[in-house]
Formats: sequence, C-alpha cells, structure tokens
Amino acid sequence: FIIEHIIPLMIAPLKSDNLNEPVMGSVCRLVIRKNIVLNNNISFDKDVRIAEDLLFCIDVLSKMNFLSVIKKPYYNYIREENSSIEKYYNNNFEKSITFSKLLDSRMKNIYRNNYNIIDKRFQVYRFYLCTWEISAIARSNLYYREKMHRISKVMTFFKENSFTMRIYKELNNSRKIAFLFFKIKSKMLLYICFKIKEHLRIKRYNS
Repeated sequence: FIIEHIIPLMIAPLKSDNLNEPVMGSVCRLVIRKNIVLNNNISFDKDVRIAEDLLFCIDVLSKMNFLSVIKKPYYNYIREENSSIEKYYNNNFEKSITFSKLLDSRMKNIYRNNYNIIDKRFQVYRFYLCTWEISAIARSNLYYREKMHRISKVMTFFKENSFTMRIYKELNNSRKIAFLFFKIKSKMLLYICFKIKEHLRIKRYNS
C-alpha cells in the first residue's frame, strides 16, 4: 500500500486523486522508528541541497510495512515574504533538474518492475519544476531582460521534455493555463500570469 499509493502521492498529486491536502515528503510531518533508519542505513544525502527531505522520506517509507496517520496538526509552517524560501537563487533551476534525475533514479530502483505506477506523476513533477522556476523569477528583483532570459531557459527545458496533453489533463486550472502559455511559447504571458499570481499570494500571506 505504501509503495503503490503513498509514495506516488509524494512525487506529484494528480487531478484525478481528488485530494483535499497534498501528501508532502517532509520530515517535519513524520515520526519515524529509529530502527527503520538504522537497520536500513538510511541518511540524508549530504550532496543534495534541494528537497533532500523528500528523498529521505521516500527511502524510509519504502522500507516500512505500515504507517498511521494523525489528522490533528502538530506543526505550523509559516512562510514570510523575506524568508530564504522566497528568495531567488541563480542556479536553483539547474540544481532542481539535477535533483529530478536523482529522484528518477530512486523511483526506477523502487518501481523497477512496475514503473508505470510513477511515470505520469514524475512527468507532472518535471512540469512543476517549470512553474516553480517561473514563480521564482516573477517575484525576483532581477532586471526585466534577465528575467526573460531565464524564462527562455525554462521554455527550452519544457520543449526538451516533450510534455503531452496526458500531463495537461492532470493539472489544476492555473497550471493548465501556464501549460498552454508554454505550448504557444509566450514568455510575456507566462511572466504576466505568474507576476499576478505571486502578487496575490504574497498579499494573501500578509492579510
């Protein structure tokens, strides 16, 4: 059950999942038996700086036979406008792509006999990389010309991955709009769309 249902949800939610809340691969959401970590030599990868806790959670869950879910919240995650997660880092997109390759390798190892369970979700995750980067560019303090240059790099990544309408059908409405803007190769529409989205998001956090 964990490998077939829980881990796939951590990679990327699909519209067909009909989830009220995402299943996040974050260690702050888990209480883990010590022996699972020690007996399987599980640790954080010191060379990974992006989503390292996702890999750790996948490694742990893949070795578990059962888990329990407590719906009561015990942890508050507060995002502030000036926090590190809101800042733009020059090589973050390249690191995210490198991480996605590492994640794909991990998935192929776990699902070596049935990769179709995870294939569509991994492609959705790869598209999420595009939207996350455009969001980061939109809220950054970069000059406009530099923003357009970086959006061009993201569009190249989108083209190289040959995302299909199979992915489009599993996106929420805002990401469907972004998908279409990528398809028609409109940097300007992408930038405007995510600039408005980020403005509304920050306004909501500050209210």
